Amino acid sequence: SAGPFCFKGQVVECVSSFRYVGVWFHSSCKTEDTWRDIVAAGKRAMYACMGRIARLGPIPPILKVRLFDAFVRSVLLYCAEALPSTRKHGALLDGVQLQYTRWCLRLPKGSPRVDTLIEAGQLPLSSLADAARVKFYVLTSRRADGHVSADVLADLRQRAKPSWWLKAVSQTISRLDCDPERFANLPDISLRKHSSGRQALADYVTMRHERWW
Repeated sequence: SAGPFCFKGQVVECVSSFRYVGVWFHSSCKTEDTWRDIVAAGKRAMYACMGRIARLGPIPPILKVRLFDAFVRSVLLYCAEALPSTRKHGALLDGVQLQYTRWCLRLPKGSPRVDTLIEAGQLPLSSLADAARVKFYVLTSRRADGHVSADVLADLRQRAKPSWWLKAVSQTISRLDCDPERFANLPDISLRKHSSGRQALADYVTMRHERWW
């Protein structure tokens, strides 16, 4: 058998999985652990956001929704453009969003998902994650030959067994039945949570005498 792998004189431990910048890398290429951690972090951010709102006192529902976008959405969509997902993963994201939205609007647990999100002016997080993935694919496809990301994408395309990530991108494009280039101009899904949160509160203070909802 081959000897140990060394880097700069140090033996690198051989493991079946490791975590790097919040993402789990598995020898099996599965992403379950990463999605589990992301959803758990999103729930913590959601409850923290609810706590902030409770300390603010009565505020319009529209501001509650904007605070979710500022403090929670970017947590749930962390690395979404690079992670393959299934309907199960999308349902987990949408579940957190729906729980918060029902709380904002004081709706019962069984309120229709689509109607609830429409009333709050929200798009499903699963759809935003799909769009981010296609946008990343389109922008990477535009890279010049020799760029590292272009080489990675070329490798994924040439593999005999399709990449889970590339398969997810293809499924999104097929489902929406539109030119993927349209995704390149979509705004980034991540928001600077601190500046956005302050801006939402500043807008509320400025417009506190107007009817938001």
